[in-house]
Amino acid sequence: MLRRLTPGDRVVYYSPHEQIRAGAPVQAFTALGVVAEGAPYVGVMSGDFQPFRRDVHWHATRDAPIRPLLAHLSFGGPTWGARFRYGLFEIPASDMDLIEEAMCAVSS
Repeated sequence: MLRRLTPGDRVVYYSPHEQIRAGAPVQAFTALGVVAEGAPYVGVMSGDFQPFRRDVHWHATRDAPIRPLLAHLSFGGPTWGARFRYGLFEIPASDMDLIEEAMCAVSS
């Protein structure tokens, strides 16, 4: 799936909870960046966990709760959370602009 990303694409990270499948709810966009030059590569996290990675130039942002944005996002219908369960999905530029504005991104 990372091969679908190209340098210059914007990416945003959504955090449902403080930890993976645990912790207090966050339900916010928590990171925003631009895909850097270079191909996907294997990132060694541990002996058994070696996921593919892409380099991203992350911006200085603040968290943006998703609930106030849902009425304005193309994927903000009653089953909005289902999209995030499958990981990477394309977000229309108009939605990304709205998310970026909510996060008050500052180019780094």
